[in-house]
Amino acid sequence: MNALPLIIPKDQKELSKIQETFNKKVREVAKLKKKLEDVKQNVTILENALQSVVMPLQKELEATRMQLIELLNEHYQSNNFTKKEKEKIALLVFEFVSEVLEISPDNTRAIELYNFYSPNKKSYQDNMKEIEDLEKDFLQFMSSSMGFKFDKEDFDSPENFFQKMQEMEEKFKQENFEEKNRKPKNAKEAQRLAKQMQERKNLNKAIKALYNDLAKQFHPDLADEGIKAEKEKVMQEITTAYEKGDVFTLLQMHITHIQNNQNDLEKITTEQLQYYIKFLNEQIKNIQREISLETLKYNYPYSDWLLKQNIQKKIDGLVKEIEYARQRFLEDIEVTKDIQAVKLRLKNYRIQYKKS
Repeated sequence: MNALPLIIPKDQKELSKIQETFNKKVREVAKLKKKLEDVKQNVTILENALQSVVMPLQKELEATRMQLIELLNEHYQSNNFTKKEKEKIALLVFEFVSEVLEISPDNTRAIELYNFYSPNKKSYQDNMKEIEDLEKDFLQFMSSSMGFKFDKEDFDSPENFFQKMQEMEEKFKQENFEEKNRKPKNAKEAQRLAKQMQERKNLNKAIKALYNDLAKQFHPDLADEGIKAEKEKVMQEITTAYEKGDVFTLLQMHITHIQNNQNDLEKITTEQLQYYIKFLNEQIKNIQREISLETLKYNYPYSDWLLKQNIQKKIDGLVKEIEYARQRFLEDIEVTKDIQAVKLRLKNYRIQYKKS
């Protein structure tokens, strides 16, 4: 089902403004649907890559980095280095354990060394609390800009996050129900609600007409036994699209299975087009919201990668970075076994970290 439900003018006739708007919305929905499909596909690729490739490599890198850290720690505890050299060693150890804890926050040995070498004398737990609060502030700001209202506590765990999402969804449904069923406060509001109700009825009538046309063609009870299973499948797609208010898909199916000619869309009345455009606008908002929810599940840079066309290239680049980093650490381990070589490296090491 590749044909877009676009209005194509006959005999080089120009489209009306509302027909152009309809085509614009159709193209926008098609683009967003493709983007959502790509994001969901990228989620699968990312999750598989993280579990099967990236995480095992990160574990190897962590073990290698910890070997180097323990060697540096031994040098610090020894009498082979001056006070100034030990100050540099302490900063190197702190830098490396911080990198380990970014990947493995529960590494107890890394936490122990972090607390010992922390330049500001703050514990790992205290520093992480400050960082987590900043991250929650950022997530709260980002989700708010997308139309979602979260408390900081909602970002404590994935379980809290998804529970809040369900609560928000239920609240949204309840508010809609109450809005539809509440009594108007005055005549002006009664007129506004009546207008909204009539418009919704007209919208539902427009999409119902599309659904009925397709149902007459594909209802399995009206089909021969040989094609009944096929029609049941198509009918399920039609029903799902109708229940979601997916005008785009219903129009697309109407073109593919009934009209067989896109030019038939030119016959749609201005009033019908206005209703279809309203449905398409709703679809645009819903798809954008769904894309936002998919990306909110992951931290940066993964959340950004989900929106890229070639996520595998990003993953391959990450794998190369990890492999390269591990090779460098293996080389550093060999050098660090030689005290004189360590002293030479420390001599060229410039302290950039300022104590607070």
